[in-house]
Formats: sequence, structure tokens, C-alpha cells
Amino acid sequence: MKKTKFFLLGLAALAMTACNKDNEAEPVTEGNATISVVLKTSNPNRAFGNAGDEAKVAKLTVMVYKGEQQEAIKSAENATKVENIKCSAGQRTLVVMANTGGMELAGKTLAEVKALTTELTEGNQEAAGLIMTAEPVEVTLVAGNNYYGYDGSQGGNQISQGTPLEIKRVHARIAFTKIEVTMSQSYANKYNFAPENIYALVAKKKSNLFGASLANNDDAYLTGSSTDFNGAYSPANYTHVDWLGRDYTEPSNNAPQGFYVLESTYAQNAGLRPTILCVKGKLTKHDGTPLSSEEMTAAFNAGWIVANNDPTTYYPVLVNFESNNYTYTGEAVEKGKIVRNHKFDINLTITGPGTNNPENPITESANLNVNCVVAAWKGVVQNVIW
Repeated sequence: MKKTKFFLLGLAALAMTACNKDNEAEPVTEGNATISVVLKTSNPNRAFGNAGDEAKVAKLTVMVYKGEQQEAIKSAENATKVENIKCSAGQRTLVVMANTGGMELAGKTLAEVKALTTELTEGNQEAAGLIMTAEPVEVTLVAGNNYYGYDGSQGGNQISQGTPLEIKRVHARIAFTKIEVTMSQSYANKYNFAPENIYALVAKKKSNLFGASLANNDDAYLTGSSTDFNGAYSPANYTHVDWLGRDYTEPSNNAPQGFYVLESTYAQNAGLRPTILCVKGKLTKHDGTPLSSEEMTAAFNAGWIVANNDPTTYYPVLVNFESNNYTYTGEAVEKGKIVRNHKFDINLTITGPGTNNPENPITESANLNVNCVVAAWKGVVQNVIW
């Protein structure tokens, strides 16, 4: 009988544990207060795939902390608010995240949550559930009902009335919005360019989720190019992934061609590389016909194509970089950085042959002009002349 009793108690304990694990609405500590949080999401924008996906909140999670201890956690699906989170009165910290996928957040300390990171994935490239975060915010909760960011009509204790908590995408967007071939007088009667592919040639693999800057010092990078280059901008540690490359489609403002990437900071001596968006194709005669054997040899010797029998050439754009060939409109973003929740739209004008090593610095007289726009999604427009 005693064994049966202990067995049943064990089953009950296991059932309670399973229940609490599956139901994030259960607080760690039962208390005398509730808080409801409403969010302001960043401006929606057209995705590379489906419009509206970039701003979609598939799952919203709010955590309440008493010091380092997680007091409550609750999630809502396809919502911009989480209501009636059971907690206790007093000084608390709110942490809000969206689209966290399979992240295990229940029971994590505040320090553990602040230290979370994410990696760039194939799913990100369809704008499917781009992860979003808001910096932790300090609040004072009173016994009864508390409301953060509401309009005040609910009564109770109103916190930040009329100003919802803003949540921002962790990712940035880099894209060509125009690629135009207008050969300069020196090349107009000699060469043309036939684009074939667009790559995120160098892109940061990992990012922090919280902090004034999400860029970290990890030296791991990704590339969409299957060709290995050895240049000054080539990372010591990078991995090829097919999903950072795509066949060429003519870009426009309504149909940008590019990728979602993570925050990064360029610091050459620290092994941190610039983010590079690149168009690859064939250098041809001015009328679009193939180069002759002699023309290919001359172009290869000039460093324009990859071999004396292969007219493949590249036009790399260092996104948000300082160059006399780059001009910018839109929001000012410190050069050499990719910043979360910004879209970097690039208008590329090709005025001459490209390069056979797109991961090397390009001289200021190179045949490239870039115009880049930064917008929130904050936007930067970068105009590039190559």
C-alpha cells in the first residue's frame, strides 16, 4: 500500500512538472498583481518573399523579473499584447521578445536572458518570424492590475500610458534596388556586363539579442559564394551556405534583391570584416557577345575576370562603408556598421569592368557607384558607382 501511495505521488509530481513546462503562463511565484503589456512594432515593409512578414509577430513572450529571478513568463500567439501576467507588486524588470522559435526561456535568470545570441538562418531569408527584442525596462508594480503602454481606459495602474513598448527586429536588410550598366566613355564601345547571381559575399554568422549594440566579437562569417577568395576582407573563419546566393532577377524599389543579415562592426585588426553584397556575371563585348580569346587574356591580366578563358567578374559593394564612390541618403548610420532594424537599399551603377577578387579592397577609381538608403525598418540608401 505504501509503495502504491508513493508511486501515485510520483506520477502527480511528474504531471505537475510537465504542466508547468508546457504552460508559460504559469508564474514562478504566485503573487498579488497582474501586468498586461502592449507593444509597438517597427514599421512594416515589403519582404523579399511575402509582404507583411517582416513585421509579423508570430509569438510574443513577456518575462517579469524580481532582481535576477524570473517571477513570471507568458506568451501569446499572433498578438501584439500579453495580458494578465500573474506576478507580485514591487520593483520589477520586464523583458519582451518575439518570434523566439524553440528557445527555452522559462526559468532563465535575467543575466542569462541578456546573454542570449542568435545565428543567421535560411528561414530568416523568407522573413519568416524575424526575431525581435526590446531592451529590459524597469517598472514599479502595485497590487492589482497593471498596464504597460495602454491608453488609460482600463483603469488600474497605468505605466508608460499611451506609449507602447517598442520592439525591434534583430536583423537588418541589405538589398539591391537598382543595378544599371552604363559604361563610361572609356569602355562603352568595348565592354558590357551580363549579371547572373547575387550573393551576400560576407555576412556575420552570430549576433547578440540585447545591448546598445548587438554586434559581437565572434569572427565566424557566412558566404553565399561557392568560390573561395583570398583577400584582405576574407574572414579567417567562414562557411558557405547556398541560401545567401540567388539567381539574378532585376531589382527595383518594389522588388529588392538581397538578404537579411545580422549586426556587425568592421574592425580589420580584430578579424571583423565588412558586410559585402555582390553581383556576379560575365564581362562581354559591348554588344553582349562573348569576348575573344585575346580580349579575355587582356581582361584577366588587368584583374577584371577570373581566368584567361573565363569571363566571370564580380562587383562587390561594402554595405554602409566609407568610399568616394559611395553616397548616402536617409538615416545616418555610423559607417562600417550594419545596425539592427535598418534596411540598406543599394542603387548600383556599373561603369566599367569588375574584379576577379571581390574580397580585396577596390581602388577609389574603380568602376562602381553606390547610393545607399537607410530607413526605420529605418532606411539607408547607398548609391554606388563601379
